[in-house]
Amino acid sequence: MSGMFIAYLAVFSIYPDFASFSGFPAYYVGLLMAIANAIQGSSYVIFGRLSYMFGVFKLIYVGIAGLLVASFLSMPIFTPLKALPIMSAGVYLYAFAVGFWPLISGIAASSVPPEVRAFLTGTAYNIGAVA
Repeated sequence: MSGMFIAYLAVFSIYPDFASFSGFPAYYVGLLMAIANAIQGSSYVIFGRLSYMFGVFKLIYVGIAGLLVASFLSMPIFTPLKALPIMSAGVYLYAFAVGFWPLISGIAASSVPPEVRAFLTGTAYNIGAVA
């Protein structure tokens, strides 16, 4: 679970500062992050529904690929990509791709007996948050 926090926070925790440094107006950074959070919340539902049709593992691979592409678009190292529309699209794609993380929790929960499922997943989540 700590991998989720690392992947999620790799962009979103520093993005407001990065965007301001890149010349984004402050109002736009706030709007960008608000829309990204709405996209992220929606993507949890979308990935959950798609997992019934395509399988959990395929969607995890799609989500990881999306995070990799989105990371390079949202925080580009090449000057031609440092444009407001490209970087914004990268943030939106990143927010959507993060939606696969709950699928990993579902795999972990389904692999343990129901009698200890709540204890094990809750404990693992809290230990992962501390680590």
